[in-house]
Amino acid sequence: MSYPDRSGPEPGVRVPNEQEPDPRHVLAGRLRELLTAADVKRAAIAREATSRLRASAAAPGQGPGPASASRSAPQEITEQRISDWCKGKHLPARKESLLAVVRVALRLAHGPAGEAQLKSWSQLYDTAVQANRDRHTPAPPSQDEQRPPDADTVAQADPLRLGVHPALGAEPAATPSEARLPDYLTRPHDDLLRATLARAADPADGRSVLVVLTGDSSVGKTRALWEAVHEVAPGHWRLLAPADAADLHTLLQDEGVAPDTVLWLNEMQRHLDGDAGAAAARALERVLATVPRVMAVGAMWTWPYWHAFTTQGGFPDGVAAARTLLTGPHTHRIEVPDRLDDGQRRELARKNRHHADGADQRLISALAAGSDDGRVIQHLTGGPALLDAFRHGGLFTPVEQALITALLDARRMGRLAPVPAEFLVAAADGYLSPWERPADPGAFAVALEDLTRGHRADGTPTSVRRALTALTARREHAGGPADFEPNDYLQQHAFRERRYRIPPGSFWTAATRPGSSVAGSLAYAAEAHGLSRHAARLRKHAAAAGDTLSAAELLMQLQRLHPDDVRPAVWVTTRPTMIEPYFLGRIIDALTKAGGRRQAAVLAEYAAAHTDVTDPSSVSYVLEALHQADAREAIDTLLARDPAGHVRADSPGDLARLLGVLAGLSAERQVDGLAERAGRIETERLFGQEQWGLESLLRTLHDVGAQQQVHDLADRIVANADAYPIGRFLHESLRKAGAERQAAALATRFKDASPLPADFWPALLASGPERTDEDTAPTDPDDPEVLAESIRDALLAIRWMGGDPQLLTALLAGDPAARVSLEDPGKVAGLLRTLLDAGAGPQAEALAHRAAAQLGLRTSTYFIHERAMGTDQLLSAMDAAGLDGPARVLTDRLPDAGLFHLYLRRGDHAHRFRFGRDPEDGTPAPAWDWSDVSGQ
Repeated sequence: MSYPDRSGPEPGVRVPNEQEPDPRHVLAGRLRELLTAADVKRAAIAREATSRLRASAAAPGQGPGPASASRSAPQEITEQRISDWCKGKHLPARKESLLAVVRVALRLAHGPAGEAQLKSWSQLYDTAVQANRDRHTPAPPSQDEQRPPDADTVAQADPLRLGVHPALGAEPAATPSEARLPDYLTRPHDDLLRATLARAADPADGRSVLVVLTGDSSVGKTRALWEAVHEVAPGHWRLLAPADAADLHTLLQDEGVAPDTVLWLNEMQRHLDGDAGAAAARALERVLATVPRVMAVGAMWTWPYWHAFTTQGGFPDGVAAARTLLTGPHTHRIEVPDRLDDGQRRELARKNRHHADGADQRLISALAAGSDDGRVIQHLTGGPALLDAFRHGGLFTPVEQALITALLDARRMGRLAPVPAEFLVAAADGYLSPWERPADPGAFAVALEDLTRGHRADGTPTSVRRALTALTARREHAGGPADFEPNDYLQQHAFRERRYRIPPGSFWTAATRPGSSVAGSLAYAAEAHGLSRHAARLRKHAAAAGDTLSAAELLMQLQRLHPDDVRPAVWVTTRPTMIEPYFLGRIIDALTKAGGRRQAAVLAEYAAAHTDVTDPSSVSYVLEALHQADAREAIDTLLARDPAGHVRADSPGDLARLLGVLAGLSAERQVDGLAERAGRIETERLFGQEQWGLESLLRTLHDVGAQQQVHDLADRIVANADAYPIGRFLHESLRKAGAERQAAALATRFKDASPLPADFWPALLASGPERTDEDTAPTDPDDPEVLAESIRDALLAIRWMGGDPQLLTALLAGDPAARVSLEDPGKVAGLLRTLLDAGAGPQAEALAHRAAAQLGLRTSTYFIHERAMGTDQLLSAMDAAGLDGPARVLTDRLPDAGLFHLYLRRGDHAHRFRFGRDPEDGTPAPAWDWSDVSGQ
């Protein structure tokens, strides 16, 4: 890309005086050109520039440029901020921030920056600042960045611009009345939503909240948010709708959020994804805790997004900040049902018949289409019709179908951001048979355009009802290249229906073409499906563009295959991007094992100085890696920064791990300080979220000799624990940690609980999910975890509470294991073990055979840790019970389900598939090494 006119702004930016180019636009144009020449992701440049600023702030007089004179705290530079500078939205607030970015970019593009170059940039900045003062106005943004005046307040906001799905008729709306939103039916979740938001709007209360609606696609989540905000929030309140995580972080960090504000976070996964998402989540949590009268509202799918952002077990824990926000005290999750019951459909039909402007034909059609399954709202938006066209053909040509499928697979394989056209065009070829491939190579680009606008050049439609398209184009600025997103209803069902389909070789090869930006997001999925060489190539491509996690994963992958080959380690350490501290531990460990000790020592010192000492997980991993690399000086440097006094003390599991690491390093002062803080950790809100963490923390405190903290923590556990559901989990942990007094007190409370009536369990099975005592018993007998809980409770009632032995017999009489859901492997594993413990061997064996063939192994990278742990637990339970047949059947399903690492643990698979498998036929791949990955 070139910029022949360096003084010109991006398309859509207005120049006040064409004879005298605006210096602000000159600065923006030159910065764009420099960053293009650097050929590195802006996020990587932002990280290194921020590190330089912080280092210079710690060493007075050593600023990043000749005019670095500010003594205030350095500004964090983000990818979004750099993007805003390049678009001319505003000038850098400080000259040293701009010069830090320029230093990094100049080095990457042309070598170390000279003083003359920096002086030129400094003068250009001064000229732009003066122009800003002279004209008394910031540089005008491009048209696509301007917020319309009707989107500033709640009263003036446009629901369609905020993401509310329009209802589709048989033809496009001919009059404004036909384009109105259809009648809205208030349901129980709406009442709960409005009551929750009302507290934030009440001047007497004013506690800020985040409300997240979860459910399937096209069930009315966004419409429910709109109706509630429009009714509850005063009309003069500001409504802010950041586009993504970077936008949200910038908003919260720079502008701040004042009271009387609605934060609109529809498609909330976009606001929580990646590094910017973690920063945004922490900033939003601070705002909710400190600023009154803020309503933050968001929506996301239950599966995969809500579960992915709230599930524990992944390491490194890339969603820790999001999970803390979503499970914290300011957040309320409300589930939206996916269908209307008979009464609700009748009420909606009645409202429609009596509407002042006449009945809405769209509602009549949707009610008729949803009469059998209750999916009225989905039919209103056209989702089922679009899905039917994708499944059965007739609407899309083979080329269009291939492009849509490639886009859906990219999202399914982990690409959360919009997908570039170049990738789709290159990938789609592999989805076509030889007789379907077009003679004209430009046919793919034409098809993308046809799919986006909803019709072809000859007028034939590529959309449902000439309104709903399978994909949508997104552009960063007017006239810019398009990236694409799939229709969300189509995407969600593709997650389910294509979950065992591996994309063809062209899909993976397309991700490593020159200029591709999708490699890093697809690499994990490639390895999870056994495509090891593809995974290495994707990681190498992403690492070359500045993706540090991909660099770490690449080193570890190659080290496992070729432990004596130091070429990958040398390549990583010569990359011109600053390595992110969070993943340094993994890289140092890989370098040490691969023999690259010199490179490991350099990174060790950097890790010691830059690791985030507020993140206990990060500190733990880096300290472990430094210890393994025998980097004693680096360990001392990191400990001198007092992580024990600075880490966030809100996760007992993370604190326990760090406490154990510090004890292993004999860092007694740090151990004592962290133990003191851990003993004061809040317990009440953690029940149900981190019980395992509390148990681990009790055990670790006992192991390091912090017995007073054990007793302090145990006292609060006993005071806050709900004896019936919590007691059996923590009683034994308290006893083992030496808190005998508290364990006895908890046991006494448990024993004093009222016994269950003799007819309780049979009544539960007979009545289904209806319950009156939600605190003492589960509610859904078709949930395997609930059934396992019921069986354990029955056994406890028999053995401990003097219950009737017939309770267990009655519970199992109807063979409930034959009907439980098989969507969650971990829950099924727990039920299998519980059935065996209860002596129900035949039911356990039948469940194992059923699960082996039908278990829901969802193929989505958002769920990789949760699915892996649960499936591993199930296989272990089968092995322990001697159920070899079901274990073999389930094992054979693992590669296509994205659980190849579990497959390698079984039989001789690790030897046969050492180098992965072929994506087309699944056979063992031939040997490969660094030369195959690097092309050298």
